[in-house]
Amino acid sequence: QQGEVTLATVRAWSADVLWLDARQAEAYESDHYPGALPLNEDEWESLLLPVLEGWLPGTKIVVYCDDQACRASHDVADRLREETGWEDIHVLHGGWALLAGEVAEASSGDTP
Repeated sequence: QQGEVTLATVRAWSADVLWLDARQAEAYESDHYPGALPLNEDEWESLLLPVLEGWLPGTKIVVYCDDQACRASHDVADRLREETGWEDIHVLHGGWALLAGEVAEASSGDTP
């Protein structure tokens, strides 16, 4: 879909990336991409300030939700563009379903 990027593309960027998790709070609290901040439309007002404080000029933003069928990441990306004027906001193709495998793989490598 338009505005989506692949994980390989994100990995190739030399810029800093701010990850945003557009899933509901319970899903975020259960597990999320390391360093990702929560931002969903249900709790927009309370979650927006840490995002604004976490963003620096030149930082690209990547938003994800559950999977390819999930629209929350697109909705959050659109609203964030509209409210902040920031343009370098992207949606991860494949969402958490893709990232979860990466997180599990990384954490299993830490155990002896």
